[in-house]
Amino acid sequence: MSSSSEPGFSVAPGWPSWPGVQGELYLAERPGGGNTGGRWFVDEAEVMWFLKLDMHHLGLQTSAEVISARVLACLGYRVPPTHKIIRGSLHLSVARDVGEAVDTTRFEDMDSSAVRQLRVICAYLKDWDRVAPRTSNNLVHADGRITLIDFGGTLGARALGQHKSGPVSSEAIGCYEATGELSVLWDGFRVAAESEHPWNRITPADVGAAVARLATLDDGLIERIVEAAQYPTARDAALMAEALRVRRDGLVEGLPRRFAAGGRIAS
Repeated sequence: MSSSSEPGFSVAPGWPSWPGVQGELYLAERPGGGNTGGRWFVDEAEVMWFLKLDMHHLGLQTSAEVISARVLACLGYRVPPTHKIIRGSLHLSVARDVGEAVDTTRFEDMDSSAVRQLRVICAYLKDWDRVAPRTSNNLVHADGRITLIDFGGTLGARALGQHKSGPVSSEAIGCYEATGELSVLWDGFRVAAESEHPWNRITPADVGAAVARLATLDDGLIERIVEAAQYPTARDAALMAEALRVRRDGLVEGLPRRFAAGGRIAS
């Protein structure tokens, strides 16, 4: 095998390492990059890794990949182990292969509390595409387990690398509001799902369980997750940590109160 030397995507001896990778990486003959700007590589232990660059704004998508994957993992959802590496001016996210999938899902036929709770978690992360039409971001494995993948369109980023609409905090953060207002966090969260979709059947018990999960993201854990995202500047990291804290508190404190007061949970 020989190291890849594709323009802008060279992986060769001397690149940073990360947990789980063994030896050098080599470009793999495997499709699946789509429009994300990513490539599959294989290490010397024959483990596959998906590497992605930021498409337009330095740190925007690569940091979002790390933060959203790690938040979801902390909250009990299955995601690829995801890391960030930097070499020179290049920022890359690195996600480990999670094994063969037999299908993908929008969760239409999976009406469980864990699926319904995911609506709250995705509102927290501004994960607009999780149940979007034609999404392939939720893998179904032969044993029935689900793996959530591809977080480059979460937080303040759009899936193809531009900023989400609204006030932009910085180039690397995009539009990810540091607010506890439910009008932004919940009412402003786009749900591209049919009325019968499980996300639109969320119950008070689901909301209570979801915010209990969110409450486990203490300030120290948020700081460690943001540190792993390796933002380009200390200001970017501070802005993101603040937004994650404020949004957590807004949902944990406000969403159960709204329902208790007779407000609408699903739209």
